[in-house]
Amino acid sequence: MKKFFMILTVFFAHRIDMAFDINWLMTGTLYFWIGNELISIMENYARMNMNFPEPFKKWIDGLKGKVEGN
Repeated sequence: MKKFFMILTVFFAHRIDMAFDINWLMTGTLYFWIGNELISIMENYARMNMNFPEPFKKWIDGLKGKVEGN
């Protein structure tokens, strides 16, 4: 269901782009969903204790701190 919602939001963003003759809403929506999926992939790697570069680990820890309110 999540993937359907993702495609639906991109579709509606494209329709809004066409209706208002703009060219940034669909692109922004795509970048948002791609970023969201990349973060999810990196979190899954961390759960499996797979190694990936240290800057990514620090970045994820920083995101966790912001979510927890630190």
